[in-house]
Amino acid sequence: MNDTQTTTAAAESTTATPETVTATASPADAATETTSAQDQPTTGSDGEQDPNSNAEAAKYRRKLREAEKARDAALEQVDTLRRSIVEQLIEQEHDVKPAAVWANGTTLDEMLTDDGTVDPVAVATAVRSAEDKFGLRPPVGVHVDTEGKDGNITLLPSWADVLNPHRHR
Repeated sequence: MNDTQTTTAAAESTTATPETVTATASPADAATETTSAQDQPTTGSDGEQDPNSNAEAAKYRRKLREAEKARDAALEQVDTLRRSIVEQLIEQEHDVKPAAVWANGTTLDEMLTDDGTVDPVAVATAVRSAEDKFGLRPPVGVHVDTEGKDGNITLLPSWADVLNPHRHR
């Protein structure tokens, strides 16, 4: 080797390249170095982004859309379950059809507490409001089922009529 080759070899051995830094550093530092190099989009000589970084960004966008769809489906399922619970409470506790409450303009959010559970007091208030608006409450006082019906009632035969067929009324 001559002097020119020796100085070139010495310069190459003292120049730190990313490959040599990664090889001589600890594994944790190597992972950090590799991750930070991947986070920065690489640009070509003409300033355009590397196609691999575009593909990677598209992959993350797809994953984001899939996660958003799953989240939206889960939220929709939770709302359906809440609505089912409210409707069951309306029918069982208040003996009113839930359609009357929804037709009154009441929303599901109005019948939930701050933590998202069903509020029985708010449900009762919504039912009373629907009953007042649509006149769903039964009249107060004596209620006779046959009131206003035809008064022609035919009497069925009594035991005396059955045992004595000659007896007429």
